[in-house]
Amino acid sequence: MEVGRSDQIGSEAENKKLVMSDSNPNPPNSSHLKMENVTPIIIDGGLIRSVVRPQNEKCGDSNLILTAVKQEGRCVMAQTTKEQRREKVIAVLNKARGMELNAIIQYMNQHYNLDDSDYGDMAAKVKLIAIDEMRHAEMFAERIKELGGEPTAEPSGKPEKGQNAKTIFSFDAKLEDDTIDAYNQFLLVCRDNGDSTSVKTFEAIIDEEQIHFNYFDNVHEHIKKLGDTYLAQIAGTPSITGLQTQGFVARQGSTGTQGGA
Repeated sequence: MEVGRSDQIGSEAENKKLVMSDSNPNPPNSSHLKMENVTPIIIDGGLIRSVVRPQNEKCGDSNLILTAVKQEGRCVMAQTTKEQRREKVIAVLNKARGMELNAIIQYMNQHYNLDDSDYGDMAAKVKLIAIDEMRHAEMFAERIKELGGEPTAEPSGKPEKGQNAKTIFSFDAKLEDDTIDAYNQFLLVCRDNGDSTSVKTFEAIIDEEQIHFNYFDNVHEHIKKLGDTYLAQIAGTPSITGLQTQGFVARQGSTGTQGGA
């Protein structure tokens, strides 16, 4: 990518660093550049982080680096290595997986509380959302493995216990809203590091988290406006989800333990 001519750089600054001020990523003049023993250098339309020797161009610096290449009369941008970009993607995928593991534990705990309180319909739907999160956690794990990483087994936090129907749904709406915001930021990391597959994974999961948020927020609004009248309509409803177990035993066609000690 040509961003400036070498005659704008000059041999005197060829091996010396320029550090861009974090407060202004696109400095219009030299007053925005923090210098390290060099004279200000301006390259119109270019982002200057540092100027290094041509032989260091492929060193894989995580910052954007402009290298003065005198023989070509232009500056070229050195890229991070493929391994570095992959590690950044794996890191955000694992953060997301930890958040999903936390949501699974949280929602299943709420499912039991709602079922014990005889709010069967609510309990069933929260359980179904927990199952969605299990699938999301697996999607993140599969992508991490594809990239050569190790999926985390650690939830991102500890579940809130002892919640009741009047507190669960406002809590969950905020949890989902925060998750959507975080995943959108993680998506940008994947995009910036050239991983379109992980971008698509985040896009698909964000769409489902939005559906979760809509449900939680809708129930929260009903409880806030109608209170016990609304909850009385839910009381006594069944908590059956209609799901058929497809675990190991079910796939073996067994109704019990066979051949075990």
